[in-house]
Amino acid sequence: MKIQLTHYTNKDSSGFSTIEILIAFSVGIIFLTAAMMVSFSDPTLARQISLDSGQAAALDVALDNTGLASSTNKMGSITAALMKNWNAILTGDHQGNYKNVLTTSDISPCIKEIINITQWDNTFGARSRNITFGTALGSMDIAKALGRGGCDPLPAGSWDSPKKYPNGAAIPSVNANDIAIVQDSGKRIAVLATTPQGNGNTSLEDLYTYDVTDPANPSAVLGKIHTGKGLNAIATNGEYVFALQNDSTNQLQVIRIFDTTKSVSDPAYYAPKVVATSSLQNVGGANPEGRSIAYYNNRLYIGTWNNNVPATSPEFLIYNVTNPTSPVFLGSNNLRHSVNSIVVKDSYAYLATTDNVGELTVMNISTSSSPVVAGRYDLPSSTNDAEEVAVLGTRAYLGLNRATGGGSEFLIISITAPANPSLLSGINLGLKNNTKVTGIDAHDNYAFIATNVSNEEFRVLDVTNPSGPAIMPCSPYNYSAAVSSLQYFGGYIFLANQVNASLRVIYDSNGTSCN
Repeated sequence: MKIQLTHYTNKDSSGFSTIEILIAFSVGIIFLTAAMMVSFSDPTLARQISLDSGQAAALDVALDNTGLASSTNKMGSITAALMKNWNAILTGDHQGNYKNVLTTSDISPCIKEIINITQWDNTFGARSRNITFGTALGSMDIAKALGRGGCDPLPAGSWDSPKKYPNGAAIPSVNANDIAIVQDSGKRIAVLATTPQGNGNTSLEDLYTYDVTDPANPSAVLGKIHTGKGLNAIATNGEYVFALQNDSTNQLQVIRIFDTTKSVSDPAYYAPKVVATSSLQNVGGANPEGRSIAYYNNRLYIGTWNNNVPATSPEFLIYNVTNPTSPVFLGSNNLRHSVNSIVVKDSYAYLATTDNVGELTVMNISTSSSPVVAGRYDLPSSTNDAEEVAVLGTRAYLGLNRATGGGSEFLIISITAPANPSLLSGINLGLKNNTKVTGIDAHDNYAFIATNVSNEEFRVLDVTNPSGPAIMPCSPYNYSAAVSSLQYFGGYIFLANQVNASLRVIYDSNGTSCN
């Protein structure tokens, strides 16, 4: 598994670095004979890795555990998905006019796709020709910071005719509030956070895990645990789930979902266990429960409801979980607005809030002990709350509750300058009274949107052009259950539902029918 590039000049092509690859793109035609993803710790530099078969197998395991690849999605699949439009081969005398177009785009938070198109016109009157070359650059550092399952390498496909698998996973008498997908030991695992009907029902569980390696047929429950009064939201680094309990104290729970001291063949390997609890520092008032949570690089970022009493109660908190069994409070900020959703990228946290002049609030988190507001985006003439946020590349995708007067309920915001976010476009989703966007995940050229609108729970937008997002032809889609949360992973959408099948999987059928 080695990057081997050949281009027709007199220079030996072996030992290319990423910078040399980019230079080669501008020189002429490049052919890929075998490929793997280039990993880099500095975004401007890369190292080439040459591996024998044993090392390649070890790399697959390492990538499996950081989310860069799965057991059914090895480097060959990634390469094949990125190879495009090989529609001509140069032979003989190739004088003519050449033009190279090089573009980069974000597939996921730690994977970038590079596309180079070389076009030419033959001077003897032959038709125009081109060769398109695609490859990917992946940051292992960001993948590790996100945790297992946090970085999906493959482009998304077409998503013109999504369908649901019939075999959802039903959990009697519970509402699923959040979902996370992780990789472990060659398996894809879905983690569901739930609130039992009848808050605090001790006969029902609050967290479930399922094997969804075959998404068409989720396994019976791998593991489950009762932790208290239900879980509002979860984040994970892979081995541990960081959960917000629906309670006024001990809101933060750390749950180990894989017991790595045991063999993976032992059922006890998948027995969840609470290994730490902590009350949120200085949080009080009528609603001290945690509302939103994100994990990034051994830090937890937690949002709460707006609590004006006491006036010093913070709505944004940061914890150090380098040792997951002993969370350490680092710092907080009193925003005086509820924080409904959090995404972390680099030195900033992007918050969906109830602030009418800062629906998107950007926090500078470079100093964990004193996070400060770096910037805000105010949706003009709107009093609607921001409910969900997703970030990919230099864009933030913001979902709101129902807009009155025909306003936008989905926004694309430029965060090229985090301190000065600016609107690129907005679109009205046609939500109904008392409904809202409940989940957003951005992957490749698509934004996947969940709502709690009856019969219109799932939508897909093509956001290739951020100034004019396009609603995909079959949107909205009816999947017969109000959706609480969703995650894109491995070419599938995994949904947490409030009723019926608590876990539902949607796939791209590559067909033409909307039924």
